[in-house]
Amino acid sequence: MNYFLSSRIASLFRREFFENKTIVILGPLFLVMVSLIVIIFTALFVDRVGTFFGGRLVGEFLQGLDASMVEVEGGLEIKFSDTEGGAISIESFEAKEALGTLDDISNTKAIDIDVDVDDNLVEGSFKLNEILYYLHKLIMLVPLLISINYLLGCLLYDRLDGSYFFWRSMPVSPKEEIIVKLMVALFAIPLIFGFASFLIQILSLLIFIFPIYRIGLDPISVILENLDISNWVWFLILDWLDRGVMLAPIFSFAVLISSLAKRSGFFTSVFAILTLGFLEGVLFGSNNFIDGALLYLPWPISADVRIVDSPTSLVAGLIIACFFLVMAIYFRSRPLFFNN
Repeated sequence: MNYFLSSRIASLFRREFFENKTIVILGPLFLVMVSLIVIIFTALFVDRVGTFFGGRLVGEFLQGLDASMVEVEGGLEIKFSDTEGGAISIESFEAKEALGTLDDISNTKAIDIDVDVDDNLVEGSFKLNEILYYLHKLIMLVPLLISINYLLGCLLYDRLDGSYFFWRSMPVSPKEEIIVKLMVALFAIPLIFGFASFLIQILSLLIFIFPIYRIGLDPISVILENLDISNWVWFLILDWLDRGVMLAPIFSFAVLISSLAKRSGFFTSVFAILTLGFLEGVLFGSNNFIDGALLYLPWPISADVRIVDSPTSLVAGLIIACFFLVMAIYFRSRPLFFNN
């Protein structure tokens, strides 16, 4: 029995990948190519863009400042002040010997800082981690939109083209069919695009070696001193798992809409959301439905908060997802609309 069940599930997964090979193969490749073009353009012209927006003015501004260096709790704080009383402070967590003295600083010569980073530095000192985190989150908006569009049509199109009866004749239950589609959207598609994001981030680091070297710094030292590799990889894994749990109610709602829609899953979902929001506002004078749904959407659509940090929201989301799935399975077995 378990063998036949696993065989059916495996066949359903193969079906989804064969029918959506454009999404799972060409989509990530196209994303990588577009991202590389943007990154290469940025790396080649970053210094020219800085000059265009006032790079020379920065040097002229610094020439009119008096610099002072103060050691604060094992670190250094460099203060620039002008004759009008304004002040700019730059804090450094490096050793004083590494930075040298004020006598070594000039307005026309860049300072080459080559120091070892303490292993006990706080996580916030790894600036590249933060940059890569938000780059990854922006990239993962693409599979989010693709997955929602995929789910909105996954149960609709076979009813529109008449292939519904063929698939229903196969030895597969509606429950198995819907669960496989949901797992593909929650975990398989984000995993493939997650690898694409990982590749984009690695290539970004390699490409930016050139502009870092051109400004007179050691690229390898700069990258290694500002990047916690283990934390970076661990974040990508946790983000993938977190999205699978966080988006479960949103994706389950999309599957339900696909089982109910007559012509367009997108317009049906918009109509359903606006209707529920309007009824809640009229009857209860609140907008908890919209606010609650936003909690399960990732940054930058919603706040940058992991849903697993809130057990109440986590349990509530899974209960809502199960409710939507039960309704979707029911209407998959007893469709309301067919293509006549």
